[in-house]
Amino acid sequence: MVLDWKTRATAAQTEQGESTGDEAISPRAQALGLRTLDDLKLEVLRQRTTWWAGSAYHCPLCDVDFISPQRAAEHVVLEQHPVLRMD
Repeated sequence: MVLDWKTRATAAQTEQGESTGDEAISPRAQALGLRTLDDLKLEVLRQRTTWWAGSAYHCPLCDVDFISPQRAAEHVVLEQHPVLRMD
């Protein structure tokens, strides 16, 4: 599976007339020190071994929370967004 988060986020912002700066990343993710899409990608990779064992997930591009790994995984597949385990 190819994850093309940067291209999708940039395209969505361009369509909406927004800049492509930090505002695309939710305040909750920014509070964790994640400022760029590259930061998000690295964090998702760091979490990959325990990601499925969580009970709280967050999409920093949509600013949406999920309470199960199944819902979070569906979002990853359907939207191609990085979803972080938050617990």
